[in-house]
Amino acid sequence: MYNPSKVFFLKVVYFLFFSIGAYFTFGKVPESISLYQLGKVFGTLSLTGLTLQLWMGVRVKLLEKGVGLPQIMRWHSYNGKQTLAFVLLHPLLIFGPLWFQGLSLKDMV
Repeated sequence: MYNPSKVFFLKVVYFLFFSIGAYFTFGKVPESISLYQLGKVFGTLSLTGLTLQLWMGVRVKLLEKGVGLPQIMRWHSYNGKQTLAFVLLHPLLIFGPLWFQGLSLKDMV
C-alpha cells in the first residue's frame, strides 16, 4: 500500500545520509573549498551512494510495504547514476589539478 508520508520520510532520510556524509568529511563547514577538498567530499558521497544502493537492492520488506517496489527501483536507478558521477569526479578533482600542472602519477603519490 502506497503511503505518502513514508515516501516523504524516506526522501528526507536519503537527503540526510548524503548531507551528513559530506559534513563529516570536514568536521565543520569550511570557509572556502578547494578542488582537492571537493574531491574528498565526492569520495564520501560515492561511498554513501554505494551503501544506499545495497540497501535499496536488498528489497527491505518495510520499504516495499509503504513505498512500493517500482518506486524503490526508480530511486535505485537514479541513485546509481548519481553515484557513478561521484565515483568518476572523485579522482578527477583530486588528481586533475596536479595533472594539469604537469605532474605525473608517479610524482603525485
